[in-house]
Amino acid sequence: MNKMNDIEKKFIEELLKHNPNIKTAKTGYIIPLKDGNFFHYLGMTNASYEQACVEKYGNEARWYTSFCSESDLEKIFRPRTAIDEILAFQAKSISWHPRIFRVFKKRKGNSQSWSLEKYYKKILINDRYLKVLSKGNLKKVEKIPVNMAYFESVNAYCMKEKNTFIVVSEPLEQFLFFMNLFAYANIPSIDKMASFMIAMRTILGFESYDFDLDPRFDFLDDEYIELAKLKTRFQIDFIIGHEYSHYLLGHLNSKNSVTMKMSMLNRNIKSEDKINTYYYSRKNEYEADWYAIKNITGDNNYKNELTNAAFDFFIYLSAFEKVKSFFGSNHSYTHPDATSRLLQLRKKINRKFGFTSDELEDYLNNMSQFTDNFICNYLVTNVEQFEIKGSFYLPSYTKHPLRQDRIDF
Repeated sequence: MNKMNDIEKKFIEELLKHNPNIKTAKTGYIIPLKDGNFFHYLGMTNASYEQACVEKYGNEARWYTSFCSESDLEKIFRPRTAIDEILAFQAKSISWHPRIFRVFKKRKGNSQSWSLEKYYKKILINDRYLKVLSKGNLKKVEKIPVNMAYFESVNAYCMKEKNTFIVVSEPLEQFLFFMNLFAYANIPSIDKMASFMIAMRTILGFESYDFDLDPRFDFLDDEYIELAKLKTRFQIDFIIGHEYSHYLLGHLNSKNSVTMKMSMLNRNIKSEDKINTYYYSRKNEYEADWYAIKNITGDNNYKNELTNAAFDFFIYLSAFEKVKSFFGSNHSYTHPDATSRLLQLRKKINRKFGFTSDELEDYLNNMSQFTDNFICNYLVTNVEQFEIKGSFYLPSYTKHPLRQDRIDF
């Protein structure tokens, strides 16, 4: 055992002597406090290294040292490029949220060569879309970095610091994944309902953002997981194309720039941290939807899949808008309603691509009917249960439906 582990072992032994009620957690220990709260001990930090980082970059650096490398910190606190700026946003998003911090502790594991930048560099979420984008437009956007970030909003944004970059939230990916299980996987109706509820709770901010730690199922068929992931990837492609189109159409100008608190994006988010993004007119949104697909050249199979991905996305959003209205929230003040976006896009796109108008009408009606039944038959009488912060599960695919946070995962 190395010196640091010897010190940690003695520290834990002393804690146990003075407080026999300490519980062993999945990672670390749970230490009860007198006021009924608790302290989750995750492990020791290197105090001298942390202090050196604070002296070099300021007090904020101490919140990053456990999941960022030295090279990460240099780019985060002294950004020179758009890629550095997106890294800074990714790191800040993790530091805002204790549960997301735990997710990244798991992703890092015991790696001695971990780097947040290297981790996100492996996620090439825009490579497939760029390969089929028209050459002229490719030259205009290829220097705009696009990546995932784990922040408390089910959305994607063009953001602006000194440079422009695009971020897609990991909770958006999870919302789409569970909606795709609901819509496309051949699973029992009870699990379809659970998938729908997990998706809606995720976009409303009730579901815990810890899917790496607790994936909501234990033994779901690989076939269904891969199907949901495939559908999700095409939907993310469309969303990236939509954000690129805002840039290509000149929607990112100083008149449209806004600074928004994270709490403005979702009423269940309490964070006062801010992001710099853009406000778009409804006309802008319709245009970005259309050009996300119009700008694709040379691959009609991909264009067809992308078109249907857009239709899926809008139909999922139409269900969310119904559920959201139950809680007394109006539609987004920037986006047109999802059904209008769906119908506008169907009018614009060549008929040979995507679902037909009749197929879309049936799809939309089925989703609307299911959502209405969900609201009337479940939500009206179970709203307090639905709003509980925590995790819902797929009952047919879960070994242990009752799991204790931090103890079991």
